[in-house]
Amino acid sequence: MTQQRIAQPAPLHRDQDIRGEITALLAAPLGADTAVRVALLNNHGLQAALAELAVAEADFVQAGHLPNPGFRFGQVRGGGETDIDRGLSFNLAALLTLPSRAGIERSRFEQTKLQAALQAVTLAADTRKAYYAAVATAQALAFAGKVREAAEAAAELGARMRTAGNWSALDAARERAFYHDAETRQAQAHLQATAAREALIRLLGLADSGLEFTLPDRLPDLPDRARTANTDSCVASFEITFTGADT
Repeated sequence: MTQQRIAQPAPLHRDQDIRGEITALLAAPLGADTAVRVALLNNHGLQAALAELAVAEADFVQAGHLPNPGFRFGQVRGGGETDIDRGLSFNLAALLTLPSRAGIERSRFEQTKLQAALQAVTLAADTRKAYYAAVATAQALAFAGKVREAAEAAAELGARMRTAGNWSALDAARERAFYHDAETRQAQAHLQATAAREALIRLLGLADSGLEFTLPDRLPDLPDRARTANTDSCVASFEITFTGADT
C-alpha cells in the first residue's frame, strides 16, 4: 500500500471533487506531508497514469465476461400465412478465446498498476525533496537579505568615516566591495528560491490554478537521533482508490 511506503493514498478523482480539499490543505503554512498529499491529489501526470489504470482495469473486467448473445425476431408473410422467424446467435470465437484474452488483459492491468505505483512513489519522493529545497532556499534568501542590509549599513558608515578622515580609502573601498558582493549573493539567492518554488508548484499541480501557498520561515529541527531504515517496507504493495471515477 502507499501508506506503507509514502504514508499517503493516491486517489483518482474529478477536478471538482478535490479543489475544496486542496484549498483547505493550503490554508496553513505548507508542511512536507501536506505537500505530498497535495501532489498525489493534484499532479496532472499522476492523475493521467491513474486514469490509464482505471481504463486497464475496466478492460480486464470486460475481458472476463462472456459476450452478449444476439437475438433476431421477425415476421415472414407468404401465401396468406404469416410465420414468426426467431434466431439466437452467439460469438463462438469470443468464447473460445476468453481465457487468453483475460490473461492478456490481466497482464496489462498488472503492468499498468506497477507503473502507476512507481510514478506515485517517485512523485512523493520528488515532492518532498522539492519542498525542503524550496524552504531552504527561501530561508537562505531571507538570510542573504539580512547580510545585505548589514553590509549596506557598514558601507554607509565607512563612507562617513572616510569623509571624517577616520578611515583610509582602502577600508572604505573594502566595505563597498563587501556590500556589492552581498547584493550579488542576494540576487543569486532570490533566483534559486524562485526556481525551487516553481519546481514545487509544478509537482503540486498548482500552475495556472489560481491557488497560492505559504512556506514556513525555516527548516524543521533535526531529529535527536538518526532514523533507521525499515527494510520490511522495501517490498510494498500499492493501493489506489478511485474517487468519483467510473471504472
